[in-house]
Amino acid sequence: LKIDDCIPKILAGKELYQFQKDIFNTSKFVTLFAPCGRGKTEAALLWALNALKKFKRSRIIFAMPTQTTSNKIYDRLRGIFGEENTGLYHGRSFIKLRDDMKKDRSNDFEEEKDIYYIKSETFKGNVFIKPITITTIDHLLYAFVKGFRQADFALGDLQNSVIIFDEVHYYEKLTLEHLLTLFKLLIDMDIPHLLMSGTLPDFMLKELSNCYEHVIDEEGLRFKPFNLEYCENSIFNNVVFKEIINNYKKGLTQFIILNSVKEAKLFYLKLKEEFNYSDEINMML
Repeated sequence: LKIDDCIPKILAGKELYQFQKDIFNTSKFVTLFAPCGRGKTEAALLWALNALKKFKRSRIIFAMPTQTTSNKIYDRLRGIFGEENTGLYHGRSFIKLRDDMKKDRSNDFEEEKDIYYIKSETFKGNVFIKPITITTIDHLLYAFVKGFRQADFALGDLQNSVIIFDEVHYYEKLTLEHLLTLFKLLIDMDIPHLLMSGTLPDFMLKELSNCYEHVIDEEGLRFKPFNLEYCENSIFNNVVFKEIINNYKKGLTQFIILNSVKEAKLFYLKLKEEFNYSDEINMML
């Protein structure tokens, strides 16, 4: 993996936010707090690539909460690092890799030959052989408790890795407690890792406060892309209703969210009635 060639692809010509600059040369154990859409993934990759050189490791592991998020980040990272450098493993990763190959190869897909190749790629993902592997958090946990046949093989590769935990806030309390145990084990084993989140429960912050260097996107937390205003009037009130009609006539896009299906239907019909039930009205229930 040619690290210097990867950084421009990650940045894609964008200027770095301050928190992305701050995280580049931090310690072995880091937490990253930033709002959605501010570039946490880019920041984590910059940290990981620097950590590979700084701490003399050879692999990046991306631990995701779900199979769907794993697939999404896999698609994104193989575009940056190349398919030959990027692996994927979870309970249905074989299906994802097969479907991708069928889509890429179109009519040239050879069932027996290509299925053998996909099995090989699945095995590589299972034991974290490739320079970058995206996996689910449960598979990572199983590697530490001999939860599958090749767990010792996978654990050996993990000890030569840096690990990024994405969306740490996603899990319910029991799983978070298991993760806390894992994080402490990673510190004892001297495995560099980064915990990335939009927020973390208070009990986790207390547990992690003494062991981790914290990077916070202060600018992003202060940023307010829109305002929230409280209105005591019902949405069915004539004043509110007329405002929605006027906004529609101005060409604005509006989302109207109600508390029940019944209310949503009633309000939709009231809006349609205002325009004499014309089919030309751009409105969806």
